[in-house]
Order: sequence, then structure tokens, then C-alpha cells
Amino acid sequence: MQAIKETKASSWTEILLILGACIAPSLAPSLVPSMPQAAAAQASFAASVSGLLASAIQALSQTVFLMLIIGAKGKFREFGINRPKPPDFIRACASLAVFFAAGLLGSGIASHTGKIDTPISLLSSTVNSGIGSVLVYLAISAVFALAIGYREELLYRIYTIGSLRENGLTPFGAMLGSTMLFTVGHAYQGIPGIISACVAGIVLAAFALRGHGLHALAWGHAAYDFFVLITRL
Repeated sequence: MQAIKETKASSWTEILLILGACIAPSLAPSLVPSMPQAAAAQASFAASVSGLLASAIQALSQTVFLMLIIGAKGKFREFGINRPKPPDFIRACASLAVFFAAGLLGSGIASHTGKIDTPISLLSSTVNSGIGSVLVYLAISAVFALAIGYREELLYRIYTIGSLRENGLTPFGAMLGSTMLFTVGHAYQGIPGIISACVAGIVLAAFALRGHGLHALAWGHAAYDFFVLITRL
């Protein structure tokens, strides 16, 4: 009995350490003052691209880290990590719709509270630099969106829900835990972002529990992030 308790405590410690290590970097933006609109508008194309690449590399490293942990446990199939299948495209559209709905909710709240900035179009600013710069920006944005999509869905939905269920939580408890962590990870976006993350987190966690795998969740997430990058950045 004592051995069982120690094993369970060790398992929870492992989960908390892994979640902490993966979520802590996403909280960093809340510790840095927001860049003024005028300064952001003058940011160089190279700085914008290098920032996206740096974030993408960090996200990819965490994705590999989580995949290795899940793979070491032999839990790929159980956690919903399989080869892409045609139904994943349809499910990805459902995930994309959830993100759009949550994003519109956040924008509506921001507009009513007066806490909304005029979007800065880095994409439009690259047009003057030629078609090459535009294509580079679109390509880097796509890489960034995919990296973030896979990182966040693997962390918040696949790993978190799978690990919590594995340690005895009910589906509802795992959904709440996943949503809470996803919301905390987006706290730097302010009240509108917190509400959007909470709404999206609940629905996507329900999708994951109903069998939506990693690819379906990540593709929808990436498509939304890519849209935001090319329209609001």
C-alpha cells in the first residue's frame, strides 16, 4: 500500500514538474511591458521574423519533449496521437470555428471595456519591401502557427487530459484542469484573452475527450493563429 501511494505521489510530481516547465515560458510576456503602438510599428522586418522563429523553435522543442515523455510511456494511441486521417480535416474545421467564436467573444469584450488597440499590420508593411519579403513572412508565420498549434494542443489537451485521466480524475475533472491551465497560460492577454481562452479551452477539452486527436486539434489551432498573424500583426 505504501509503495502504491509513493508511486502515485511520484506520478503527480512528474506531471506538475512537466506542466510547470512547459507553461512557465508562456507566462513571460505578462512580465514584460507592452510595446507601444508607435514603437511596434517601427519594428524591423528582420526583428519580426526572428521573433516568430525564436518562438517557433521554443514551441517545437517543447513539443518534442512532450512527445518523448508520452512515447516513453507507450501512450501515443491512448492519448490520441495517431497518423493523420481524413476525418481529422473535418474535426480541424470544428476546432477552427471554436477559436473564431472565442476570439470574437474576446474582441467584443475588449471593445466594450475600451481595452482594444488598433491592429498593426506587419504583413502590409512588408508589401513595400517586395513580394519576396511577403512570401518569407507568410512562410515563417505558417511555421510559427503550426509550432504553436501543436505545442499548445499537445500540452493542454493531449498530455494534460491524458495524464489527469490516467491518475484517476473524471473526464469532467480533467476537462476543468486542462481549461484552467490553458487559461492561466494566456493570462498575459488580459481579461478578454482570459475569457476567450476559457471558452475555447472548455470546448476543445470536450472535443479531446470525445476522440478528437492531436492533428485535428492542432490544425484548427494553427489555422486560427495564422489568420490572426496575417490580419492583426
